[in-house]
This record gives sequence, C-alpha cells and structure tokens, in this order.
Amino acid sequence: MSNIIQFELNGRYTYHYYENSHLTNQISVISYDPKNKGSKFYTYKALSGKSNKAKFFNEAFNWLAEYKPNEKIEFIKCQLHGCKYNLKNNRANILGFFRRLKRLNKLHFENWNFNKFLKKVH
Repeated sequence: MSNIIQFELNGRYTYHYYENSHLTNQISVISYDPKNKGSKFYTYKALSGKSNKAKFFNEAFNWLAEYKPNEKIEFIKCQLHGCKYNLKNNRANILGFFRRLKRLNKLHFENWNFNKFLKKVH
C-alpha cells in the first residue's frame, strides 16, 4: 500500500457499532485528497523509523485497508502484552480502536508485532 491511506466514514456511521449496520459499508478506503477533512474522514500517514510501534501501525492500517469482515464472526480476539481485547468485527470499530491505541507510548510495542497482536490469544 501507499504511505498515506485515507478512510471515509459512510453515511451516519461513527466509530461505534450499530446492530443494523452493514459490516462492509461502514468505512471505505478512498484515494488521498488533502481537501478531505473533518469527522467524516481519517487520514493515516505511515509512521517513519524502525521502531516496533511504526512497524505495528503501518502493518495494522494496511491490513485494515484490505480487510473484509466475515459476518459469521462477531468478535476479533487480539492481545497486546497482557491486555486482551474482543473487538466487534466491523471496520469502523477497528479503525476507532487503532486510533486510540496509537496514543500509547512506543515502549508498549517492544518485542511485539501486528501478527502477534492478532494471533497471541489464549
């Protein structure tokens, strides 16, 4: 993928889960346009450097841009060190989670990568 990924929230959706919302229509990846601003858009610029945090989020947002939710799976289980998460399986919710997770200090991502984050659940 590119260094800049732009997401658009479709219609009335926010980063929260709605029971009757269609799983694939909540957000879409659009071509980058610097004029797209506001609460309806989120632009991810790839983090530079060789830190684990940069690698983690570059992989995470590239994965999210390609991700197609499976309607049969209600939750995605993931883990970051000792914290286990059950995320609702919709793209808008996952985008909101990654945005909040990005605020963590880079020390939280030491010896951790995105594949381990998705698969290291007991």
